[in-house]
Amino acid sequence: MSTISFSDSVGDILGLSTRTLELILDRAVPHVSDPEEAEDLRTCIYSDGVSFDVFERAEGIRLADAFRRGALELKVELEAGKEPLPKFGAGNIPKLDEIVALIDRFLPADY
Repeated sequence: MSTISFSDSVGDILGLSTRTLELILDRAVPHVSDPEEAEDLRTCIYSDGVSFDVFERAEGIRLADAFRRGALELKVELEAGKEPLPKFGAGNIPKLDEIVALIDRFLPADY
């Protein structure tokens, strides 16, 4: 099990499967232009999650936006009937919606 979080508050933390985290990260990394930030995303798999609040604010926002984009890309694939991993199909769409909703609470409205 993995998590994404924006603080230590229970309402700011969301659990997700490690498979879901990996699939989102694979799609999120190309949305980051800074190689160091891309590496920050890649290494999240080793810590079983992403804590956006540990990054400097501007970087955390960029990484959260990339993660959001990755989640949306995965959702589009699943809606199109693709199964990126065995037994990983459209049943995962509600979790992706939950992830995007959490991130949307923390991204600035003008981002």
